[in-house]
Amino acid sequence: MREALHLSAFETACTRTSILSQILNFGVGLLLLLSAYLLKPNQGGYAGYVLFLVPLIWLWRWRKRSSDSF
Repeated sequence: MREALHLSAFETACTRTSILSQILNFGVGLLLLLSAYLLKPNQGGYAGYVLFLVPLIWLWRWRKRSSDSF
């Protein structure tokens, strides 16, 4: 619907970046659930380390958006 909304190339790139980052965040959540399920009960806390991927996604999104603005 980008033609109907008259989105610029920058707005299209930002939208795609946002969609991809949300998909990656969803993947982190699934990975967290899977790792918590597969680990032994006394090791379940280690699944929380998967959440360290979220700031990496934020960093990627910030760098991608700043490079798309030029």
